[in-house]
Amino acid sequence: VGQAVPKGHPMYDELHERDMKNMYMYWKKRISGLKKEAFDQ
Repeated sequence: VGQAVPKGHPMYDELHERDMKNMYMYWKKRISGLKKEAFDQ
């Protein structure tokens, strides 16, 4: 199940930051040497 929030949504920044953190936590377990900066935008 996928969900999307448009950039104009009032909570976009908060939700985007949470999603990027969750993606980083998931992928760092599978890719050694993964840098958090790869998920900063």
